[in-house]
Amino acid sequence: MLKPTLQSRPQKTLQAGDAILIVHYGDNWLRGSERCLLDMAQALLEQGLKPVVWCNAPCLQNALKTLGIECHCSDMCILAGYRGQRGSIKNWLAQVGTGIALIKQYKPRLVHINGAAPNQWMRLATAITRTAQVVQLHAHYGVLKDRMTLGLHFSAYTIGVSHAAIRALANDGIPRQQCPILPNAIDATRLQRQPPVPLKKTLGIDKQAILLLSVGSLIARKGYAFLLHAVQQLNLKGHCVHLAIIGSGKEQNPLRELSQELHISHLIHFLGECNNAFGIMRGDVDALVSGAQDEVFGLVLAEANLAKLPVIAPNICGINSVIKHRKTGWLYPANNSKAFAKAVLSLRCDSAWPVRINKAYYRANTVFSKVQHCQTLIQHYQTVLNTWDNTNLTKNTKNLWRSACLSLQLLSLRAGQKWSALSFSRAPASTEVSP
Repeated sequence: MLKPTLQSRPQKTLQAGDAILIVHYGDNWLRGSERCLLDMAQALLEQGLKPVVWCNAPCLQNALKTLGIECHCSDMCILAGYRGQRGSIKNWLAQVGTGIALIKQYKPRLVHINGAAPNQWMRLATAITRTAQVVQLHAHYGVLKDRMTLGLHFSAYTIGVSHAAIRALANDGIPRQQCPILPNAIDATRLQRQPPVPLKKTLGIDKQAILLLSVGSLIARKGYAFLLHAVQQLNLKGHCVHLAIIGSGKEQNPLRELSQELHISHLIHFLGECNNAFGIMRGDVDALVSGAQDEVFGLVLAEANLAKLPVIAPNICGINSVIKHRKTGWLYPANNSKAFAKAVLSLRCDSAWPVRINKAYYRANTVFSKVQHCQTLIQHYQTVLNTWDNTNLTKNTKNLWRSACLSLQLLSLRAGQKWSALSFSRAPASTEVSP
């Protein structure tokens, strides 16, 4: 339960029963940010708060109802073409009205915006109702247009799950204290209910063979094509290596075709979506591997640490904040098949792996603990409550004005860069003639 913090001066604190309105926009599935939202909402409930969720995904609504958490589900639209969407202004204004109505109905102490998209309309709703808000980013918004049209520069407090999530805002000049980092958490109790799965036996793979596991959406940036080529090279050199893939996506058929072209279709096992991925990690697979080209937070890598499974992943931002090279796993230079092969073969000859696994297990239970994550999140909430002044309209208007000026400055800078590049490209060719 929440306990008031003693301070030298009165501080605003969250009390048991206080409502937190969480707004989420996403696809109709339960993956990264959705799974994190479920764990977060359940943790807030266990801390005595009252999470209420507004989302656009029926499957998320059903999962929340199973946990006893109230949820409102409705269609959502976004203006200015984010993710290729062209929402109507009428529907968008209706969303603002819905946000205002939910705030008036539940009277939340704070609105938690889970992802950048809902900030586009909830920033207006919270401003009208004079309600504090927090934005949590689970992705890297590297396109300036997206950061501006989603109103990220108007957010007074934006939490990133890693440096990769907030680095663009930091580069835009947003003060560091307004962009703290809070890693995602894993629910160890829930995951460890899954019994171990003997995947080698299920697939008929020899016990002496190396079975690698990769988990994630089958999309280009996850680097599965690299993994398939790496498996081919390892087998050509006489090492019996299999790869099992958990997940689905638009790259599934091209990857199947690639495995046939490389003559390794008998070594690649597409398992599709699995509800017992953690149980498979706890079974007889030899390592969890990733070939990702871009990642914001490798949640599945932390889960593999909890499962005491060796992790081999590329050394890129978003992954190296989860896995520490040769301490809790093995990081190789991205897209380097030789370095990847060396890491895979080390599973059989490197005696340091048991030490790494134990350190990784300890880190998964501490740094990525759901309880610790929730307590830190509540501290962030209380920081916002003590800096947000819903009675000082002058101060809040100035903050919004500064944010608007920053957005205009960034837009002018980008336009100037494009104009300079255009002018340079149109510069006349040199008329100098050699003698």
